[in-house]
Amino acid sequence: MRQFYIKAYNSAVKHGNNQLRKMIWAENKDQAYDEFYKQFEKPGTVNASNVYIRKIIEVTEENKDSLDDY
Repeated sequence: MRQFYIKAYNSAVKHGNNQLRKMIWAENKDQAYDEFYKQFEKPGTVNASNVYIRKIIEVTEENKDSLDDY
């Protein structure tokens, strides 16, 4: 398993903070993508059709302290 940092945004938020950030453990980027969107399947959560991923970054020793710079 590798760790991925996902940066996304919620297009339904017109005012305020629409940024979403999440750390996910997965085998690859495709699985990280799927795991990220699974959190929106529960009732009462954000509508997944409004959430767009900007970046999926694999966390390494070299970049773990500067993930917000991407």
